[in-house]
Amino acid sequence: MDVEKPKKESLALSEPMEVVKPKDEKKRTGYHWVMIGIPHKGNGLDFEKYSWGQNLQEVTINVPVPAGTKSGFVTCEIKKNRIKIGLKAQEPIIDGEFFHPVNPDDCFWNIEDQKMISVLLTKQDQMEWW
Repeated sequence: MDVEKPKKESLALSEPMEVVKPKDEKKRTGYHWVMIGIPHKGNGLDFEKYSWGQNLQEVTINVPVPAGTKSGFVTCEIKKNRIKIGLKAQEPIIDGEFFHPVNPDDCFWNIEDQKMISVLLTKQDQMEWW
């Protein structure tokens, strides 16, 4: 998968992944997801063009942008199952589906110090880790 243009995968799955089956499927069911990325203390991952973290209620996405970026240059669409973030007249930085749904009316974004887009997403199920 291409981190530059995550189109069909969720934010949580936008990096290359490998699925590993348990050695003894009688004892454990399902698959283990092995993320190729840099985990951090915010219960998320750092990718080349953005990072995300979470608690049980919310997910925060941080997208670095050129210094001096103003809110009028930003495009941010947050829907129940999808997000698109970028700068006007450019390819989106993030364009993908969520791992689980969010409450779009309770989500917002802002520019921090004119160099970072910060997005706060409120999870629909606030008792589930992504």
